Amino acid sequence: DSTGRAWNAPLTYAFRYRDYVIDSFQQDTPYDRFLVEQLAGDLLPADNIDERRRNLVATGFLAIGSVDIQSLQYEQFVLDRVDDQIDVTTRALLGLSVSCARCHDHKYDPITLRDYYALAGIFYSARTFSGTAHKQELGAGMYVDPERMLALPVTMTDKPTDKLTLRGVHSMTDIQEAFSRGIKNAVYDTHRDLAVGVVD
Repeated sequence: DSTGRAWNAPLTYAFRYRDYVIDSFQQDTPYDRFLVEQLAGDLLPADNIDERRRNLVATGFLAIGSVDIQSLQYEQFVLDRVDDQIDVTTRALLGLSVSCARCHDHKYDPITLRDYYALAGIFYSARTFSGTAHKQELGAGMYVDPERMLALPVTMTDKPTDKLTLRGVHSMTDIQEAFSRGIKNAVYDTHRDLAVGVVD
């Protein structure tokens, strides 16, 4: 439940995706439906609010990867996140590692540089809500922000990115603020309407 490479930041709401996977197996969700929900859950029609929320939580598959939140270049941070999404997707679904195609073609690999960047264009256009952001977006020393998490809709007409007002400790930023106030044993709170995920 953490992200980062040289430095780890907690993904407070990654547990919702884990619970989605467990529930899917317990409900005997067909495998093709399971894959579609994880790749495009934000675009699937839903009959009720619970199904809509479940579909959005499923997109956590694309949001919980390892990103270098201390990267000095913002555009590099964004492209590395896209690379991680491609890598996770192709390893899980195709059984192939295609990361080499980010830089060059291999003579015997089935995925070319051109194919790689066709996939990258799809992932680049999505908005990832994982609770992490580049320090250029949040300010020096800050990497995790509750406003970078996916706000799950409460009604069928709500948009999944509407902001929530949070109280308590939900992110590394909140932990740092608690420590600065002298609170040494801060405990994470969770909000029933937050998750990690991706929306188009």
